[in-house]
Amino acid sequence: MVQTITPVVHGGRRSRWSMTLALHTLGAVVSAGAFGVALGTVGAVLGAPWGTAGGLLVGALALLYAARELFGLPIPIPDRRRQVPEWWRTTFSARTAAFLYGLGLGIG
Repeated sequence: MVQTITPVVHGGRRSRWSMTLALHTLGAVVSAGAFGVALGTVGAVLGAPWGTAGGLLVGALALLYAARELFGLPIPIPDRRRQVPEWWRTTFSARTAAFLYGLGLGIG
């Protein structure tokens, strides 16, 4: 993906690189925003906030994962071992591919 938005690919032209980077950022913001709206909707439907118990649960999880990072504890993290399709880079223009990569990676 980096090969799609680096200045080397665009012949060092800053304006083309800037536009490609902006499209990647736009794609990431759009998909992350949509995901946030979806999570917020689910939370509203389930009756969030869940009061003190919900706050304590989130705090406990935060401390658990902080301990994981600080002390190397073997606590699993939610993870998807997925990559964006490489064929997008060869099939679409650099700008379209950068936008699609942003959409695919924006959720995190």
